[in-house]
Amino acid sequence: MTMKISSDSSSEFIRQSDLEEMARQREIDRVCSVAIKYIGISTKSSGRIREYLRKQEIELWQIEEALQDLQRRGYLDDQAVAARIARQRTGRRAVSQKAMRYYMQAAGLPDSVINDFSEQLPSDCETARQALLGKFPTPEIAQRARMIRFLGSRGYGSGVAARTVAEYLDSIHDNDE
Repeated sequence: MTMKISSDSSSEFIRQSDLEEMARQREIDRVCSVAIKYIGISTKSSGRIREYLRKQEIELWQIEEALQDLQRRGYLDDQAVAARIARQRTGRRAVSQKAMRYYMQAAGLPDSVINDFSEQLPSDCETARQALLGKFPTPEIAQRARMIRFLGSRGYGSGVAARTVAEYLDSIHDNDE
């Protein structure tokens, strides 16, 4: 079925399927507007936006299409969110790879992004040393247990924590002599 869309002498007609596609696109644009309002000036992961839109009782197909549209338009960049999380957890605030994966999952990043980014992360030994250097710049041997507990709280396994603390204390005391 076709419908006339203007009343002037030039008869322009539009097919019913085109009308349905236009209505569908308007609905996707509406969902995108809701998502953009939620994003605001911050950067949010696709998982966080998906969850927000679900709470708004928007249909799943609309959410998925809106997320694709937002990504195409540059409003969504899960890689940038992962990079920001990794930057925030370096140096004094360094955490283990396992803890980093947890933070990324909590931020709503897809598993594919987390897996890709995890391959680029430094080893646990490197980041544990960074964390120790930030927290204990002038350590004493008496602080060994405290340092191991500190690394444990950052997600490092007991073996990595004990080995890193021993190497750190040895390197500090070798430099003193």
